[in-house]
Amino acid sequence: MISVVKKNIKVLICLFLFLFWQPWLTIIGHDILAQVSSSEEVERKILRYMQEFLSEDPTGTKQAAAERKIIDEFGLSALPTLLTGLLVDNEKMTYYSLRTITELIYKRIKLEGEKIGKFDVAELSLSQKEKETLERIYKKIPDLLSSPSGRVRAQIAIALSTFGRQDAVRTIEKLLNDPDPEVRYRAFFALKLLGHTQYNFFKVMVGEEPSTPEDYGKFLSYITPWGLEIQAAEELKKQGKKAVPFLIKLASCDKGPARQRAISLLGKMKAEEAIPVFENYLKEETRDETMYSIQYSCIGALFDIDTDKSIRAIEEYGLKHKNPKIRYFTAKTIYQVINPVVSEERGRYPLFDRYSKRLQEEAKRVLVEMLKQVDADKKLEIGILFIRNKEKDGVEILIEMLNEKRCLSVAKDWLEEMTGQNFGQLPQVVSKKMLETYINRWKTWWEKNKDTFQFPENRQ
Repeated sequence: MISVVKKNIKVLICLFLFLFWQPWLTIIGHDILAQVSSSEEVERKILRYMQEFLSEDPTGTKQAAAERKIIDEFGLSALPTLLTGLLVDNEKMTYYSLRTITELIYKRIKLEGEKIGKFDVAELSLSQKEKETLERIYKKIPDLLSSPSGRVRAQIAIALSTFGRQDAVRTIEKLLNDPDPEVRYRAFFALKLLGHTQYNFFKVMVGEEPSTPEDYGKFLSYITPWGLEIQAAEELKKQGKKAVPFLIKLASCDKGPARQRAISLLGKMKAEEAIPVFENYLKEETRDETMYSIQYSCIGALFDIDTDKSIRAIEEYGLKHKNPKIRYFTAKTIYQVINPVVSEERGRYPLFDRYSKRLQEEAKRVLVEMLKQVDADKKLEIGILFIRNKEKDGVEILIEMLNEKRCLSVAKDWLEEMTGQNFGQLPQVVSKKMLETYINRWKTWWEKNKDTFQFPENRQ
């Protein structure tokens, strides 16, 4: 125990000299560092990185780079030196040392295939020395509760939940009443990670305990970094049919972000009775970006409802909308629903699948018409939609897009992936003649094979 104390005192002296008495390093620090063992040489390197924690960089880029170097180069062997960073009366040093410690523990837990908050770090495959160091860190963290820094107190909650110990709950609970909302937010979710779900998020964050749809509804207009609006939406979904009349009323009024969130919620809740509200919005002129966003949300909600009535509304008010942006979005969404990028999305719209062939034909007519009036980026997107669905039109569109410098690389990759053809690599800087030769190879191949070409079976 005495040797450990002596070692930490020596490290603290080095840290103090490095961070605050740099002019004395040559006179005093050099003599101390000259006496350290090879393990202390490692500590000296870590201290040099920790010196970056005191950088005046307001973006935190330099500090983050130093953290990454410590984590990647030293791993858990950096813990004893990082512990000394918690003993220095300096906000930056305390915060970044604790953050680095948390990340090291997090990384080790994930490496061993365990879940954060559900696993006590004492059960990790660690050396006895590492376990003892972690225990000292764990006992030191509560001493930091008195820190005037909100970000330090918030990091305490994150760090303690990472340890996965139930005896940390009382310490974290103290942070639920912190004056800083970010600290309360971190404490709430730290406790949730540890399996304690009895706390009311709204009471913690704003001192209220909503219960009715109207109570939760007022939070839909919020825009906060803590997601009060998201949590309110989840609670309204839980209330089911009880919340629908209120949400329809909210969706029908000019209430800023609350209106749009109400529309999306009604779609996710499959509230068919809200369809007339969506149809009314889609009948209006797309007079500004606000109305475009509302109409965009209405189309999305109709897809989510997935009934005969909602599908008819998609055809009538989406694919036939006066605004080309709405028509394009509707047609594109039809293709994405039929052939989703994420395989787990398949089967999400069972009724839609029944009408998919008809809807795809209608969507394709819209997209082909759009090709006459959209820019190169949109043409590329349409080409990808077609070729992903194994439609030959997509090959022709993407061959054409090879002529567009900003589309060349993406078009080339999709053509090679979906056709199985490869006509060579192109340098980053390609001459006009070389590009023409390359494109002509694709055109020649396509003219010769387009009538008989079949997409390879393993292409998705």
